[in-house]
Amino acid sequence: MGRKNKVSLTKRIYYFLKKQLELRRYKGVETYELKLRSVEAVFSTTDAYSKGWFFPRYDKGKYHEPTATNLFIDEIKPEYCVFDIGTNLGFFTCISGKLAAKGSVHSFEVDENCILLIEKNCRLNGLSNVTINNCAVSDNDETEKIPVSAKPNPRLKVSTTESPNLHYIEVKALQIDTYIKQKNLLPDFIKIDVEGAELKVLKGMVNTLKKPQLKLLIEVHVPNLKDYFNTDYKDLLGLLFQNGFSIKELKEHRKNKNEFREINGQSELHGNTMIYAFKS
Repeated sequence: MGRKNKVSLTKRIYYFLKKQLELRRYKGVETYELKLRSVEAVFSTTDAYSKGWFFPRYDKGKYHEPTATNLFIDEIKPEYCVFDIGTNLGFFTCISGKLAAKGSVHSFEVDENCILLIEKNCRLNGLSNVTINNCAVSDNDETEKIPVSAKPNPRLKVSTTESPNLHYIEVKALQIDTYIKQKNLLPDFIKIDVEGAELKVLKGMVNTLKKPQLKLLIEVHVPNLKDYFNTDYKDLLGLLFQNGFSIKELKEHRKNKNEFREINGQSELHGNTMIYAFKS
């Protein structure tokens, strides 16, 4: 093992042990409670994954992706139909369920390990307006491959190429256009966080993109788009511009700044960033 790899491994071990020590403070804490403006929601932290996801980073009044969370509260109306694509444990699904109390929320999560967590959090919040779908949202209605994971993995992604170090399984794939036709729906707000498969999702909803007054919140994983899907964020932006969207970047969406930057055809995106696309 080279010196650089040894240093990297040492850092990972250090931060793992540090987090384990921090989590001891939350041993008896069974829920995380969010009270923000018009939203009150509660999330289970009885399992190790959920506890480690919420604590300690969201303790003492802090909350997940503040700029994005506040945009949800600002934009989602009581009668809205909301799609949460890439749900993880259901943070934005539950917030949407509270906000769209007279509407509906449709959750899409490829990781089977997360489904029970989403269901549990929806029950805790008394949400009867949420439909949970365990599938890969994509540009086809056949199958996609994902790595096998024994526990919830927030970085799980569909794979166009297979690593010799991992085992893969096939999962059901679904286009949003197909789902909308089957369910006779018209979404108002769609959130997409799929670890680099963003363009595959958008190509599976080309008819949906034509709808007026549609709002999209997309986490753009610039490196993953290139490294895992052989595509470019400019193709993603181009597809949105072609369908009449205006686009803003949520600057530092993981910090509580609520700052936005106008995006045009010449704008550059870097790292993992979040964009808000909307039609007037």
